[in-house]
This record gives sequence, C-alpha cells and structure tokens, in this order.
Amino acid sequence: MKNLKRFLSIALLLSVVFGILSVFGACTDRGEALESNTDTSLEGLFESDSSFESGSETETETETDAPPVSGTTLYNLKLCKKDINIIGRCPVTDYGIESSWSASGIEFKVKCDGDIQLGAVSYTKNGEYRVFVDGVEHGKVTIPTSAAKYPLGLNLSKDEWHTVALYRITNNESNLKVAKTMFVSLIFDGELGDTTSDRNLVEFIGDSITCGSGLHESGSGFDGTLAYCFTLAQSLGWDHSMVATSGMGVYMGTTRHQNKGSNMAKEYEYVNYLNGSNEIYKPMRKANLVIINLNTNDNDHGGNDNETEYKAAVNTLIEKIRAAHGENVNIVWVIGMMRPAKCNLNDWVKEVFASLGGESQGLYTVTVTQDNNGKGDHPSLSANNIVAEEIKTFLTDKGLV
Repeated sequence: MKNLKRFLSIALLLSVVFGILSVFGACTDRGEALESNTDTSLEGLFESDSSFESGSETETETETDAPPVSGTTLYNLKLCKKDINIIGRCPVTDYGIESSWSASGIEFKVKCDGDIQLGAVSYTKNGEYRVFVDGVEHGKVTIPTSAAKYPLGLNLSKDEWHTVALYRITNNESNLKVAKTMFVSLIFDGELGDTTSDRNLVEFIGDSITCGSGLHESGSGFDGTLAYCFTLAQSLGWDHSMVATSGMGVYMGTTRHQNKGSNMAKEYEYVNYLNGSNEIYKPMRKANLVIINLNTNDNDHGGNDNETEYKAAVNTLIEKIRAAHGENVNIVWVIGMMRPAKCNLNDWVKEVFASLGGESQGLYTVTVTQDNNGKGDHPSLSANNIVAEEIKTFLTDKGLV
C-alpha cells in the first residue's frame, strides 16, 4: 500500500511538472529551440505542493534541485524527441522519455555554456546512469524517487558541439516491478542540436549476464554498462538496445518468471512486459544485427528435458525478432559463457538454426570463453571483456561488421 501511495504521489507530481513544462519548455514539433521567457525562474520548474494526502497518511517528496543558472533554456524532452537519440526500448510518454532496460538511455548534442541540469524522476528504486561526453565516460548521476533537477557536473563550451549520453546502470527489475526512470527535461545555457544517428544498431537479448550481474562497482548489483554487450557495442561504434532480464530463459527461467508463464519467446514482442504493458514493440530503427545470450536459466531450471517445447520456443523467438527487424537481419547466438558449451540446449539451438538454413540465412552460433569467477557464479568483469573481443573477432571474420 505504501508503494502504491508513493507511485500515486509521484504520478501527481509528474502531472504538475509536465503542466509546467508544456508552458515553459523549448522545442517545437520539429525539435527546434525557442527562447525561454526571461522572467521565468527555472527554480520553480518542479515547484508544487510536495505533500500529497492519500487516505490517512501524507507522503512528502523532497527536492534536491541545483540552483538555477541565468540565461538557461528548458528543453521539454517529449517535444524534443526528434532531436534525441533514444537508446534502447524507451517509449516516449506524456511525461517524457521512459528508461527501464539495462544500458538504455538518451544521447543528445549541445552547444552549451557550463553545466546541464537533467529534470527526471525514478520509480520503485533509484536509477543510476553513467554519463558520457563525446564518447568518453565523465561520471555518474543517480535519479532518486523524487522529481527534481540534477546537475551532470559538466563544463562545456558554446564554441563547439558536444555529444552527451546517459546509459542506465541499474537493472530493469525489482521483484518483477519495472524500475523505470522518466527523463523530463534538459536545462542549460545553449542550443540543442539534432542527434539523429547514422550508426548501425545491434540488439542484445539475454538474461543476468547481459544485464551485467555482479559487475556493479559495489560488487553486488547489476551494471549493463560493464557487461560484454555494452563493451562490444562501444568497440564497434554502434548504437545498442538491450532486451535482458535476470533469470529469463528462452523457454524456462527462474521460478519468478516460470511460475508466471514468462519466457523470452513469449515476452520479446512487448516494449517491456515487466510493467504489465501489452504494447507491441515497433522499433523506430531496424537492428542491423541481433545477438542472443540465453540458455543459462533454461539449463539450470529443466530446459534440457523438453526438446520439443524448447525448439518451438527458439523458433518463435527467431520469428518475432525477424518480424521486428526484417527477414534478413543477422542473428548470432552466444554459447558457453556461463555454463558448458556442450549440452542439449546448445545442440538444439544449432539444430534449429540448421533447419532454418544456418549461416546462409543469417543464423550463426559462436562459442565463447566460459567463466564463473564473478559474483553469484557469473562471468567476471575480465571475462566479459574477453568475450566482447571474441565476439567482435567472430563478427569480423564472418563479415557481419
């Protein structure tokens, strides 16, 4: 009940925030910057009655706003969406751009004097993001469950364009509740440019390995920005999208998924099934390549005993991937990163791929180094780096990059 009250409180706060943004936010439908009203104080951006009564209790959201900077413009991200390179499955909602999946986020181009403030809020738990400037990691920002403006700690110049990106560290679930962050606005002294990307796009499909389990700096959490997949995409210079959930299997996963009848073959087609949405994923951009790293949970939870059902699930997943990204999209299945490569499941994947035409039809398998030296028997950080290089070499040798 307390979480429900908090959710309702944040929803109401966001409605007030968005009302203010609709009035004072810059960007036309074409995403072009407009001058902000000079008599409008950015300090009031998130100002509202922060106490919301629900039943007999009152919850208070505490603001942690940075002080306003004179001459700044507030860019409403919903209105500016055409200028933002959206990373991963991040739907644009009435409030802004919603980021939930591992390593998802936003990228934008600015001519900016000084720092940038990000208007945002998280649900369920804090959302942590790595900040990159011109392709180089700059630092981190934590978005808590209170709507506010957060400085990114930058010192930019209006003399040249800079590309700023935020990538999600936090895993995309907490007790099967989506831990999402809403990006609402950017506030800075300068110009927002067009960040339309002409880079190739790789989509990663996986479980806790792809989410970066055990790779967080604390040694206990998730960090998709340290996993093999993010490292590989950065090395290739490609954009990425991650569809990965801890405990997920192609056909059989952990009990929290299995008992709900969830598997990747069923859930891939949705924008994010964890939030209970039945919205079908319709990619704004088609992936040039899809890399799958599943089977660990199928192996650990009984998938080896269900050949017919497992093969059917693999076929279904391939069909859904190609329905989203096209019949000719290349698909690579990663084998052996956490469990031995020699097992029924991996043999069955190869058999399914062969029955569909194998490499002549863009279906590949690659066996990588197994490692269990990380937290929770997962691959270590060094192993993730090794696997990223192994896959890159494979893709290069096959002419896929």
